[in-house]
Amino acid sequence: MAFYIRISIELLTWASLFFCSTICTGTGSTFVAGTTPEALALWKSGWWNASINNVADHCSWPGITCDGAGSITEISPPDFSVGEKFGKMNFSSFPNLVRLNLSHQGLDGSIPHQIGDLPRLEHLNLSNNHLTGTLPSSLGNLTQLRMLDVSFNYINSISLKFRSLKNLVSLNLTGNNLNASTAPIIGLPTNLSHLELASNPFCCSIPSEIWNLKSLVALDMSYCSLNGPISSNISHLTNLVSLSLANNQINGSIPSEMGNLKNLVSLDLSGNLFVGLIPSRLGQLTTLTFLDLSSNSFSGSIPPEFGELTNLTNLRINRCGLVGPLPPTLGQLTNLRYLFLYENCCGMWFCMVVGKANFSL
Repeated sequence: MAFYIRISIELLTWASLFFCSTICTGTGSTFVAGTTPEALALWKSGWWNASINNVADHCSWPGITCDGAGSITEISPPDFSVGEKFGKMNFSSFPNLVRLNLSHQGLDGSIPHQIGDLPRLEHLNLSNNHLTGTLPSSLGNLTQLRMLDVSFNYINSISLKFRSLKNLVSLNLTGNNLNASTAPIIGLPTNLSHLELASNPFCCSIPSEIWNLKSLVALDMSYCSLNGPISSNISHLTNLVSLSLANNQINGSIPSEMGNLKNLVSLDLSGNLFVGLIPSRLGQLTTLTFLDLSSNSFSGSIPPEFGELTNLTNLRINRCGLVGPLPPTLGQLTNLRYLFLYENCCGMWFCMVVGKANFSL
């Protein structure tokens, strides 16, 4: 009799263990009937603290947003929770994901090719990490992508064919290790409105393809070791609001065609090798609030047409080699707050913080 009792107890024990193994994990996470592939993928990724163990309620996890049907549409984990676990996520489990924000996550290594398995993704932010290698070609599968931000990493080449991203309007590759030979800027979608490529050692002239991006609103190629002149084709970019080509080795004169960019609010051409006269047509950019032409090698004097820039709040023309007196028309700049004119050759050795309402010469 004792023998049968012992056998029964052992069978009950094994049955209990089997039952527990079907609903429990080593971390205490509980799975119930109907647990979705999305929820399982979240848990298996290890991106969240093990203390968050209610997989059935994954829509309430930090950084998770779901639609009305309970499908995940946004993943934005708490800072520095992903790290080396980047490649552990089964991205194909998220057919309705629209936003993936992995900025400031301590990611390193290469971008996993599987990230291209997100058919509805519109926003991808991988900025401020330690990613290396290439932008993988699989990103070209993200045909709904509108915003791609991989700024401030260590990416050194581009395998991605940008032309497949026909919906892309914002591209930020600032602060990587891209150069003209391993990361040519070609095939960019023509509906781009924001292009940020600053702080990359391209070491080339401004790519001619840039002038075909007629939808551009903001272009930043500062600190890119650019050389050669600015093409007169810059006049094609009539929608530009912000343009920065600062701190390069761009030479020649500023093309007068830049006066066609009537929507410009901010223009920064400082820290280059420009020579010749400052074009008087810049005075036609009446929407400008910020203008920086400092640290160049111009000749001549400040164009009197600058007095038409009545929206200017910040004017920097220091270290430009300018001569002659200040034009009286600058007294019309009643919105000016900052005026930098020092280290020129006409007695203009000063900078000013101008009162809000009054500025006279």
